Amino acid sequence: MNPFGNACYNRTTNFFNTSFSNTITSDYEEFKLKYIQSELISIWANDTIKFNNQIFEQIQIGFPKDVNGSENIVIPDTVSGQIGLMPYQNYILDRFDKQIVGIALSMNSTDIGLGGTITFGGIDLDHIQGNNESNIVYQPLPQLIDSNKLFTVNVTNIYINNSPINLNGLIWFDTGLQNIHFDDNSANMLIKNLPGGKYSNGTSIVDCNISDTFDLSFEIAGQKWRIPSSAISKNSVNNTNQCESTITGSAYDGVWIFGGAFITNFYMVFDQTNSQIGIAFRSDITYGPPPGPPVLIIQLPEHFYSGDNRSTGCLKIVNNEFGSQSFTIENKPDSDGFYSIEDGVFPIFQDYNYTFYFYPDGRKNSEECAAESADGIAYLAVGLKVRVPCGTKTLEIDRLDKPKTGFNTVLYFIVYNDYNDGYVHIYDFKVYYGFIYYFAAYSQSPEDPTTCSLCFPLNQIGIDLNNYKPDLTNDPWTVSWPS
Repeated sequence: MNPFGNACYNRTTNFFNTSFSNTITSDYEEFKLKYIQSELISIWANDTIKFNNQIFEQIQIGFPKDVNGSENIVIPDTVSGQIGLMPYQNYILDRFDKQIVGIALSMNSTDIGLGGTITFGGIDLDHIQGNNESNIVYQPLPQLIDSNKLFTVNVTNIYINNSPINLNGLIWFDTGLQNIHFDDNSANMLIKNLPGGKYSNGTSIVDCNISDTFDLSFEIAGQKWRIPSSAISKNSVNNTNQCESTITGSAYDGVWIFGGAFITNFYMVFDQTNSQIGIAFRSDITYGPPPGPPVLIIQLPEHFYSGDNRSTGCLKIVNNEFGSQSFTIENKPDSDGFYSIEDGVFPIFQDYNYTFYFYPDGRKNSEECAAESADGIAYLAVGLKVRVPCGTKTLEIDRLDKPKTGFNTVLYFIVYNDYNDGYVHIYDFKVYYGFIYYFAAYSQSPEDPTTCSLCFPLNQIGIDLNNYKPDLTNDPWTVSWPS
């Protein structure tokens, strides 16, 4: 039996082979590391290693032996390790004036010898955007007493295309894992915001070819760190356009784990002298084009104006700081009735309050609409479907048109026996927010939409439905007679 176990059986590229060393010694003492719902059983050994023509005698090294737990956890076929991440791991750093490790790693395991660079005792400016050390953003680390503990860093928010999703938590870094692991609840919340994102039972799926304009950023040390969209997905699922995601779940103990999908896309600095971690954008990585200016998208309501349904003709936006501005709508909304306003046309800022007014006619001037009156106000509207009592031939709908004046509109609709799904769908009829509706059902047919001489109590079926206020969260609004 191999005393070093089978934890690395899946790897095609192993950069260390114990059979090639004549200086390695070990009594095979085991130790365990827990992460991602699994346990890595490892053994301690000592060996003499050589870095950059410097020899380090009998450094203690941990070798993976076996993995217990989730079958999904394997030692990835990539450059792996935690150099600089563990406190007091100074066997090498003790030889340098500054106990600093600068890391620029690659996830491409096929490029042996091109896996990136690790700089002991300093940093490599060639890998940093602008070749400027001032572009490194540092985050202080807590002072740890237990040498078996890991440094943690706070992610203060996560952003999708510059919009915060209000997720925050503690993380630690591990180059031995390929993915970015969250607890299951946070993973589900984040992944559903990714293109094609689905999360179930620890498995996350996203679209394979996510646009390079898609912006997923993690806020650390007051800076948003955007990962390339290509780093969000990996292996295709059954040769489809759906891929496994590097954003996934299974983290535990309240700490998220940021593995290679994050680490290999930034220059990482672990400064144990000053107890801080630094992150910088890489000079050799393209993070995608900057997002365009913010766009305000508004769904336009219809109007009930002087007895007619009319489209919005003028939109007025008011902000206490920027004042008011009016817009002529004309035929500009999209097919779903949304109207877009780009930043620059009117200032659009997060966390600012805006008030919107909708009117049926055009602009009066740059700040006002022409029909700014009570009759011109637009009301949000949806369609209507009604489940009527059995035997109904006529459905009466009374609408209180103007709540201030109390005027009613009474309409009659013929009910046929072949109505869909048990409901009468009232086409070309809208119900409006803030209005009150009354419904009655009769066993006789009407003469026309405004007259029904046989619609009196003797022919009424069931009870009246009085003082109904529409629910505009669903289109159409559904009304049912009580059984």
